[in-house]
Amino acid sequence: MESTGGKGLANGSLAWTGPEIPSLYGIRGVAAMVVVLGHLRLVKGGAIDAVIVFFVLSGFLITHLLLKQYDKTGGISLRQFYLRRVLRIFPAFYGFAACYILGRIALKLPLHWPSILACLTYTGNYYSSFHPNAPATMMQTWSLAIEEQFYLLWPLIFMRWAHNRSALMKGLIAAIFAIWIYRWATLVFHFGGTYVYSSFETRADALAIGCLLAVANAAYKIPRW
Repeated sequence: MESTGGKGLANGSLAWTGPEIPSLYGIRGVAAMVVVLGHLRLVKGGAIDAVIVFFVLSGFLITHLLLKQYDKTGGISLRQFYLRRVLRIFPAFYGFAACYILGRIALKLPLHWPSILACLTYTGNYYSSFHPNAPATMMQTWSLAIEEQFYLLWPLIFMRWAHNRSALMKGLIAAIFAIWIYRWATLVFHFGGTYVYSSFETRADALAIGCLLAVANAAYKIPRW
């Protein structure tokens, strides 16, 4: 395989082999802007569409990193993986949470501690699902909670099947279809719109699609454009 600028060509297929994929930064930037415009009501439905894009990108990039480590070392260091996630997310998130709490205290505004504790433990997506009338305390972090739940589970699953990429891809395809069926069933039986909107198991299809694309890319299953 010939490598140029982090890209590898083999058998007429294109695979990204570097630790970073610069071209995806632009997609992230556009998605972030759409989220902002969506919350400002300038783009109808834009916020949730952009969040789905973020989930796909997250699934792709995390799986890309896991594949790189596995192919280089023959295994996955969970300690190294989780440490990187902690250093990347925790400082900014808990800094934001501290500013939010101190700001409300300074302004003598009420604090809904059950919601805050749920957000601080990355379970805010489920708290809002089962407490739809609770104050919207930091609930914009529901998507971050899904990301953290993905980070916790996916490396463990990946380690089990990393040696068999074909089985891993088939499992991801099956998982995507299963999630679609499950989400449809929750809507049919009126389980709750908030639950469908923000729970991990109803949103994991976007993450799984990103994972599938990364594994397919590493196996040279994505044709060269």
